[in-house]
Amino acid sequence: MKSTITVIAGLFAASMALNSVSAQKSARLEFDLKKGEEYNLLQTSDQEIRQTVMGMEQNIEQHITLGYSLTVEDVSGKGYEMRNTYDRVSVDQKTPQGSSSCDSSDPNTEPDAIAKLFAAQVGKSFGYEMNKRGEVLSVSGTEEFIDGIIAYYEIPEGAQLEEMKKTLADQFNDETMTKQIAQL
Repeated sequence: MKSTITVIAGLFAASMALNSVSAQKSARLEFDLKKGEEYNLLQTSDQEIRQTVMGMEQNIEQHITLGYSLTVEDVSGKGYEMRNTYDRVSVDQKTPQGSSSCDSSDPNTEPDAIAKLFAAQVGKSFGYEMNKRGEVLSVSGTEEFIDGIIAYYEIPEGAQLEEMKKTLADQFNDETMTKQIAQL
């Protein structure tokens, strides 16, 4: 009899707990952005890469800072049209070949080959549409973004230019840009 009462009490408690959970209202979080608003983000990445290549240890340390402006270009019932502009890049790195440092906000620094990969993005932008929950619906302007990066390098027509276009198209396509935005 005692075990029956315990089971009934347990079932009653479980039933009350389930009713309490189902009675709670879920919260729906959404952005409430206004046309013309701008949000500035600073993203920092620190990397330590340790690898062995042909029996030789290669240690690389990188500190990369990227500054973005996210601008609300338009607001509709389904969400927002946004513009992502790269405002700043700073790269500090130590490699077996030496150290280098570049900051686009400092006019006295000249980017080396690695830093140029990032510096070429400064001032470039692309657009995207997101719903009010922040999910990216579409990306636009990636071709113009890539063309702007290519123009930075001033590469003449030929195989090297075509290879760079292909590499950048693989790196900055709609899918990768969508993933990048989701990380912001």
